[in-house]
Amino acid sequence: MLQAFVLGFRFDSLVLSYILMPITGALFVSEFKSKQIRERLFKISYWIITVTFSFVLLLSVIDLPYSNYFGIRLNSQVLNWNVSLGFILKMIAGNFTYILYTFFYILCIYGWYRLMKKIVVGNINSIVETPKKSILVFLYCLLFCLLIIGSRGRLSFKTTIKTGTAYISEYAVINQLGLNSVFTLIKSYSKFSTKQTSYMDEQKALSVASQSLNTSANFSKVVLSDKKPLKANVVIVMMESLSSFYMGEYGGPRLTTFLDSLKKQAYFFSNFYSSGIHTYNGLFSTLYGHPAPINKNPLLNLEQKYAGLPTLLKDNGYSTLFFTTHDDQFDNVGGFMKYNGFQQIISEKDYPSNKSLSTWGVPDDFMFECAIPILNQQKKPFFSLFLTTTNHPPYLLPPYYKSKAASKQYATVEYSDWAIKQFLTQAEKQVWFNNTIFVFLGDHGINLGHTYNMPLSYHHVPLIVYSRLFKETQVNNCLGGQIDVFPTLMGMLNISYTNQSIGIDLLKEKRPCIFFTADDKVGCLNKDYYFIHLTVSGKETMYRYEKLLIDDYSKSKPEFFDSLKTYAFSMLQASQYVMKNKK
Repeated sequence: MLQAFVLGFRFDSLVLSYILMPITGALFVSEFKSKQIRERLFKISYWIITVTFSFVLLLSVIDLPYSNYFGIRLNSQVLNWNVSLGFILKMIAGNFTYILYTFFYILCIYGWYRLMKKIVVGNINSIVETPKKSILVFLYCLLFCLLIIGSRGRLSFKTTIKTGTAYISEYAVINQLGLNSVFTLIKSYSKFSTKQTSYMDEQKALSVASQSLNTSANFSKVVLSDKKPLKANVVIVMMESLSSFYMGEYGGPRLTTFLDSLKKQAYFFSNFYSSGIHTYNGLFSTLYGHPAPINKNPLLNLEQKYAGLPTLLKDNGYSTLFFTTHDDQFDNVGGFMKYNGFQQIISEKDYPSNKSLSTWGVPDDFMFECAIPILNQQKKPFFSLFLTTTNHPPYLLPPYYKSKAASKQYATVEYSDWAIKQFLTQAEKQVWFNNTIFVFLGDHGINLGHTYNMPLSYHHVPLIVYSRLFKETQVNNCLGGQIDVFPTLMGMLNISYTNQSIGIDLLKEKRPCIFFTADDKVGCLNKDYYFIHLTVSGKETMYRYEKLLIDDYSKSKPEFFDSLKTYAFSMLQASQYVMKNKK
């Protein structure tokens, strides 16, 4: 509770600072003008402050019944209400609580107006020419510095305070308590869309998708295991920008010698694809089994919880940990993960400051090194996800790692592979190693301009599942994607659960196609053809992608073109429906 109130002060200070900045600027300029102009600007500032804070207080009062009813702070969803002023007045008059809120607001506005008027009357006559302008300049500079700090909500220069910063608990009330209604309204409005993306007729989409996934009409599939739960630890390592291109695909160099050797001792999925081109896409799809939505960051949605690996494993007695090398506020990762199943977040704030290489925080191998003793402390099966970042521009390597690669980009790929080797070498010495399933996959690939509008090098990523618990190895050539990791791992663990995602168990089921998005593009491929849809222009093409051929087969092979398009659109529409109607 105390932490929530401290955060509330920070969010309130942010809103206050933005309101006062232009007023402070105007008053600063007036110091160098005539007394008459100064008086005029003083009065204008008075009215701006009075009206602005009256509006801010109005939003705060509206937020009281809104948050009480919906369980979330005031946001852009109020813009969907198509109501008249008469309707609002009737609603207020018909509810005693609303009448009290209205009376409270009027009383506060009256008191605020009287206070401001008293301040103006008491100060406007005291405006005099100040001979020592240097003192004024210093004081105004000091005030501006305080307002800039306040407007960021935190001292770090990397990123400003975000909605997810307030998510410090699994309890919704505590998380909402620290927020400010003006902040949440403006932030949500910046990403507000009056309607969801329509890919195709919803009923047709639901029919096609449910039939393909062999699930019920509401996409709730009960998966029962006839075996005893394995109770194995699970470690997912999501590797930054690790395209299969770096492992020799599409004529690329072989830079991952350790992963190449590891995949021969594991379940290796050779036709595996990322859901999108951003880390937040990879995290969301891998953990919760839903595809990357068009032009949206799903981690910004803190208005509902998702059933996925962290939540279900936590419910089955696992401790859940999320490790990242840098600021957990980036992409709203920390708040989202804390609210959706992860009990502990370990990020840049938990590492020595002198170990940071860049804005991406500490090097990957240091994150792994710090994680070993934390994992050793777990008293029950654990589920942990590691998010690596060193293989990201500006491609900075720790001084102790030496590479002879042709470029810094290739060197960081080699380093990332080396860091994984170091991690497994250290993990092998721990008592929990033999009872752990390790999952290695790319969060997305890298744009290397491979022929098409949606380069396959950006989506084709490795998936390697390694464990001493497995008595056999397997190369799985079936089509799969990050959306399938969640149900596949649940199947490996022999845990019964309800699958409300779009993913399948890749060891028990097969996909005819796999689909993915890249901001405003949609792609889908089967064993032979690659369909691409550009949402802005509406252009659609289809290629034979095995050898990166550029001939468009969309007209000459209409049966494949239609099936790929229908599959991709139905799955995206179905996922959107599931998340919209999830209880």
